[in-house]
Amino acid sequence: MSVRTYNPSVRVGNWSEDICLEEDTLKDHLEKRERGELLIQKSSRLSETILKPVELSVTSDGLLHFGDVVMVMNEVPRLQLATSFGDMPQTSSALSVNMAESKIHEALNFEGNCSVSASKLLQPCARNAFVISQVKGANIPTGSPLVYNQHFYLRTLPGVGGDLIMKSDIATFQSSAKKSRKQLLEFSEDDSSYIGEWRILCFNPQLRMETEGLPVQVNTKISNIYKVL
Repeated sequence: MSVRTYNPSVRVGNWSEDICLEEDTLKDHLEKRERGELLIQKSSRLSETILKPVELSVTSDGLLHFGDVVMVMNEVPRLQLATSFGDMPQTSSALSVNMAESKIHEALNFEGNCSVSASKLLQPCARNAFVISQVKGANIPTGSPLVYNQHFYLRTLPGVGGDLIMKSDIATFQSSAKKSRKQLLEFSEDDSSYIGEWRILCFNPQLRMETEGLPVQVNTKISNIYKVL
């Protein structure tokens, strides 16, 4: 005749240590929740920091101006086919600031050197909205139209944006983009160098000489934001 000598209440092994570990784990969880250090709490705060919605500048004359809050986008036609079987059609993206993962949940604003990326998030927020500002030494009033081939800074927003400047230097063996191995593009607090100065050229190469000095219109295709070398 078999006798059942075990049931779920039987304590085996290091049962006392296991209970203490469970109690400590629960205690640590409650303390982190009180301090707001849980990952879900940090993620929810992103909507109040780098993903905080912002309003873009509204133009009355259809032109870009110094001091305007803008987005730089790569728009893709809606009716676009995949280039090959199994590939997904390309989607529109916006120039965005990319903070290090170790800082993204802790920092209250963008700080230090932040890399540049393209994001599918097309709603204006602190991460993808930028301010057109004058370069050092230029006496250009805020609100003046930006013209083709004119030097300017592309800054992140003040406050949450950290007021960083987009810059790029010549690619070297020690400093280059990870995937393309071309020039490294990043946002930095340092505005003392010319490598943060940019200019806009006409999308049509054959019209660049004719359009030089003309105001840049909003929602206009541009060939690129060229670095001044």
